[in-house]
Amino acid sequence: MIVFYVAKNSYSAIYIYPLILLISLLLPVLITVLAAVLFGIANKNNWFYYFKRIWEIIIVLFFSHLIVSVAGMFLYSFVFGGLLLHNPILKGYIFKILTFIAYVTLVWKWVDELGYIHAMKKIYNEKFLILNMVYAYMLIIPVTICQIILISAPVPHNIFSVHIPIEDPKFNISFMIISIFATIIIEMVIFIIVYKKGRKYLLQKHIKEGIYETDEN
Repeated sequence: MIVFYVAKNSYSAIYIYPLILLISLLLPVLITVLAAVLFGIANKNNWFYYFKRIWEIIIVLFFSHLIVSVAGMFLYSFVFGGLLLHNPILKGYIFKILTFIAYVTLVWKWVDELGYIHAMKKIYNEKFLILNMVYAYMLIIPVTICQIILISAPVPHNIFSVHIPIEDPKFNISFMIISIFATIIIEMVIFIIVYKKGRKYLLQKHIKEGIYETDEN
């Protein structure tokens, strides 16, 4: 984050920005390969099997974020931006909260079904889900920071800047960092609860069958 902020005022920014984004892309790829290998060794399974499972979650979270963000950009510009609210900061907060709710709603059903399917296949694993969400955020956060800092203003449609008001004259990097991580923690807690809900539903269906194994070893 500090690198982004320093790069903003640097004459070499045209070279630094692409380099930072390239590293931000390559780092999660390398980390997920290592994680897949370790999970493969621990569970005596093919590492590529875990690599596919990791990237299934990353792709869904990343593109859900992208879809809602782009849709939010158009809605704010052509619909919400025209509302007669005299306070631009209040307008920004209201829209960001609605966008955040839209993102969580979009992913909610998928995470719920994922918990059910994983439990049914006996590969239910909360720690694995948490790690995969972290890997997904490693891709999303650099884009968020790039939008907020390099464009020189909080972006209205970015999910992870939901707590940063639009057109805030007192914008500061410390508040941005706290905001982004607070939003991530809120999302992770919500998705973990929903993931558990999927397994709970499966267990309720098989309650008459006695003990039903669901977790991955």
